[in-house]
Amino acid sequence: MAASRSRGKRKPSERDADVLHKFALALERGRFIDYVETLTNTKRLLWKNFLVGLARGFGAVVGATIVVALVVALLAWVGQYLPGIVGEFFRTTSEQIRSSV
Repeated sequence: MAASRSRGKRKPSERDADVLHKFALALERGRFIDYVETLTNTKRLLWKNFLVGLARGFGAVVGATIVVALVVALLAWVGQYLPGIVGEFFRTTSEQIRSSV
């Protein structure tokens, strides 16, 4: 208990000042003040979240379009080179997808 009392009464040393200075520099480098301003400014926070949502939605649509195009191309290619029932299935599936798009 005596150690905790003496800890509170000690004077700041140069080492403490150096640690505090390094901490302040780290906050500046991390742009901490911008983060706090964004959290306290509701309009800015909503606007940023809206833009992020638009970007994610656009990325999802573009990504899904590319995947579907690749699947259709693969089905068409497999349908050309596989004989019999499997090839016919892939050909008809590919044609149905193309006609619905």
